[in-house]
Amino acid sequence: MNIITENITITNEVLTLTNQRAIHWKKQDALILSDIHIGKTAHFRRHGIPMPDDILQKDLERLKLLINHFDVDKLLIVGDLFHAETNSDMDTFKSWLHQFEDLNLVLIKGNHDRQSKHLMDNLKIEVVNRLDLDPFTLLHEYEEG
Repeated sequence: MNIITENITITNEVLTLTNQRAIHWKKQDALILSDIHIGKTAHFRRHGIPMPDDILQKDLERLKLLINHFDVDKLLIVGDLFHAETNSDMDTFKSWLHQFEDLNLVLIKGNHDRQSKHLMDNLKIEVVNRLDLDPFTLLHEYEEG
């Protein structure tokens, strides 16, 4: 996989955009992604929709390459880390996650993220409704008011 980058500056913050649907924020030592939807393969198959076998593996491999490429301490998922109910894909993700023991994973809750607090605690994922990191606010869906 080839990672192509382009730096942009917003309110004096340098962000690195990638062709892999991720943003690197060097000042925060963070990688920002959204809508990964782990569990979609097992969910669709359970409901009779054929899915290729390698979707989850390709997503996790892409994520691993990005984490290693940018050598970040934080992974900020802006909603929909998971797709639906707990299923076999969660076990695959949990096993995969063990290689990143020092990675701080924060999930800004999205409309698909309905997993139990117990699961999130077990995976060592901090779950928040929004994340304020000056000068940005990260949230999955716009909040009125």
